[in-house]
Amino acid sequence: MLEHLIEHYGYLALFIGTFLEGETILIIAGAIASSPDPPMTIGLAILAAFAGSLSGDQAAFLLARWKGQWLLAKMPHWRPKIDKGLELLERNSTWLLLTFRFFYGLRNMVSLSVGFSHVPAWRFFALNSCGAMIWAVSFGMAGYVFGRSMQHMVENIHIYMLQVWGAIFVLCVLIWAARKIIRVVARRKYRRLAAEEKQPVAPQPPLPQAAQAHFHPSQDIEPHETD
Repeated sequence: MLEHLIEHYGYLALFIGTFLEGETILIIAGAIASSPDPPMTIGLAILAAFAGSLSGDQAAFLLARWKGQWLLAKMPHWRPKIDKGLELLERNSTWLLLTFRFFYGLRNMVSLSVGFSHVPAWRFFALNSCGAMIWAVSFGMAGYVFGRSMQHMVENIHIYMLQVWGAIFVLCVLIWAARKIIRVVARRKYRRLAAEEKQPVAPQPPLPQAAQAHFHPSQDIEPHETD
């Protein structure tokens, strides 16, 4: 679906998609730009995504700044989210305005919350521009690199398949050899134990006749007294 929109409408589809909050369409556009005959270049795709993301955030900010009360009257269920955004702004506004679009579900909420806050419009525009550019470059290049990697994998799929089957064959041989060795060792150990059990016990040699004459089992042996 998104691939069809990008291939037919190009940068306009990417601009609208990122205006409405779309990391997915930017990643797909980056992957399409890495194809051998792309309908768009990665540089212009990043610029289109940057412009769409920045425009969407600025529109939400201006709507809340100029028509905030009217907006809450129409959408009262948005108030808890806006209050949460204001709470985050109080903790660290600079870091939040630079990175909020990287966290799913925060983009529109933070943009509206800034409109209700006392953050100057120029400060939001400056930090929002930096964040939008970082975001566009990051996700655009991620899609581009992923697309090139998949293209390289498809082109060399036969080599990878040979490597996989070779690794499976070697693993099977190692498992077979290990089981064979274990069986041989166990068989030898069993034979050795069986041989030890069957071996007759050697009889004790008889006592000499002189010793038998003087030795009586029931006779107590008294120790010799020493002076």
